[in-house]
Amino acid sequence: MDSEAAVHFYDGSFNGFLTVLYDIEQRGLAVEILKKKEKAEDALFPDPSFIETRLKHARILWEQLRIDNYSALKTLYFAFMSKERNLEKPLLDFYYSWRKNRDAKRNIMYDNRFHEIFNLAADVEKEKIQTERKLTGHQDPETPTIRYIKPRHNILPLISKRMRTRFRNSEWYIFDMRRKYGLHHCNGSIAFVPFRPEFLKEENINSVPSGTSKFPFLLHNEESKASAAVA
Repeated sequence: MDSEAAVHFYDGSFNGFLTVLYDIEQRGLAVEILKKKEKAEDALFPDPSFIETRLKHARILWEQLRIDNYSALKTLYFAFMSKERNLEKPLLDFYYSWRKNRDAKRNIMYDNRFHEIFNLAADVEKEKIQTERKLTGHQDPETPTIRYIKPRHNILPLISKRMRTRFRNSEWYIFDMRRKYGLHHCNGSIAFVPFRPEFLKEENINSVPSGTSKFPFLLHNEESKASAAVA
């Protein structure tokens, strides 16, 4: 890896973070500081330090890391979903240590240096499990519904598999009112949707909002493992 100090930017998504890790792993990219930025400053003058999200490469790295050490990958992912500020540097340090010492007898999951990361991941998983219990308790799996949550952490991607399995025969929405987006399930298909005020009305359940987007691959591959073991 290049020893020159480097500052890079990404879009703030976990797929984007994995893309950065892919470039570190496969291309020897030197990253000492990583910051969130929605997009390059100007299309005419692209910022060379901005790393665009590439789902193909994020998926490749995810599968590699899952085989290497699923527990470490789950910790990395769940801690990231806490959305704590300035978390990129601790997560990079966790990743560097994990990959550097992956053949050593000492497992990264027992490294006390990353106590903060482990605690964040555990806190996210706890909220995920509690939310799933509240959403599935005493709920008819055949009844279409709109549910609203205000989680401290960004757990919608983590609960999607459980919700999809539990309510597989009905149409439903789950909205994160803190982050103003939701999950929409219909006929076995699930997608992210933006929140709109009219969705506060139950009767609008069959009106699918425009601008829906398909789940990033992590909401399938990653969650099917992490949400179950997790997700």
